[in-house]
Amino acid sequence: HSMQRLPTSGVLVTVLALSFGAIMPTSASTLRDAEHRVVKCSACACRCHHRVCNCCRCRRPVDLVICLDTSGSMTQLIDSARSRLWDVVNELATVKPTPTLRVGLLTYGTPRNSTARSGWVVRQLDLTNDLDEVYAKMMAMKTNGGDEFVGWVLNDAVEKMSWSSDPRALRVIFVAGNESADQARSSFDFRYVAENAQAKK
Repeated sequence: HSMQRLPTSGVLVTVLALSFGAIMPTSASTLRDAEHRVVKCSACACRCHHRVCNCCRCRRPVDLVICLDTSGSMTQLIDSARSRLWDVVNELATVKPTPTLRVGLLTYGTPRNSTARSGWVVRQLDLTNDLDEVYAKMMAMKTNGGDEFVGWVLNDAVEKMSWSSDPRALRVIFVAGNESADQARSSFDFRYVAENAQAKK
């Protein structure tokens, strides 16, 4: 996991990136019929005219959860943050070999959308392959409030989203916000949550 600061119109937004699960890409068997230039896939019964099998069962699952701070302090930053986050989605969607990409969306820091009991966290969308729906939902988010509990939203992302059970899956969480990640640390410390997530297989 890593933290970086992205310049957004002269102001800094902190992005916490966490990945867990399989790291190295896996591919189908490279056994090829030289004459017909086909691949015999070791994961399914198909024979594909590609160097790597690209059928749905063989494409690597990639799950990305976006956690977006919608508190009042993000009012001048949220458009830039959304743009940067969507760049990540586009990059993942266009890598080769093409993965099976799903994206989920959580927001945090806006009292009118949630309760203190839930840490001001709202699951806007569970993991889905409908990227148009994710884009529309994320672009519709408004700012208001509030307390930004990064550890809490990170914990919800790890524990309450429908992550792929495929052992080849890459699971990634991006948390975008502009305040300290140590708020409500006594409830959920983001360092502890990240370490536990990376221990999951």
